[in-house]
Amino acid sequence: GLRLYDPKNDYKQVHEIKLNEEKGLCQLDNGLIVTSSSSNIQLYSIDKDTLTCVFEIKAAHDGGLTKIISLPDNKFASSGYGGEVRVWEGTEPYTDIPLCSLALDNGQKGHSLIYMKEKNVIVFGLSYTLTVWNYETYEMEKEIAHVQCGDGNTIIQVDSDRVMCGDVWIFTVINITSGNVEIKIQNDKV
Repeated sequence: GLRLYDPKNDYKQVHEIKLNEEKGLCQLDNGLIVTSSSSNIQLYSIDKDTLTCVFEIKAAHDGGLTKIISLPDNKFASSGYGGEVRVWEGTEPYTDIPLCSLALDNGQKGHSLIYMKEKNVIVFGLSYTLTVWNYETYEMEKEIAHVQCGDGNTIIQVDSDRVMCGDVWIFTVINITSGNVEIKIQNDKV
């Protein structure tokens, strides 16, 4: 479930919402975005001690939703197993139509997603490819193939130019400016 605590009152729980299958959570200026394994996205407003669902997007991605992130200007992005990223408006008037869909038609499954503020880009991790999209134009800047990110379940920003991606088997540090793999760590003991 989703619980709301009051930091001014010894972090006493003040509200709880029972959720089924919650998968992800991110914060916007005007509330919280909660996702489920059934690909639904819900926007909750926070009003003092209460969380209220003000909008829901049903089946936001075919094949399942993998990640949700906050973006500037009260927008958010979601990624799906189908290899697409969708950017949504997080303010009224709410709509279940994305502002844009960023997709690669190469049969790879999408897994993880980050926003790199310094570069103003969205980085999307697929099975063996990273894609870098310009946040303002929604145009792909770079596709870095054969990075051996395992299942690409995790992308972490290392610094303003580099990300680390991977899973339990393999981690790779990639410079998104040059497209070069800088470090590769393979775990043979798992």
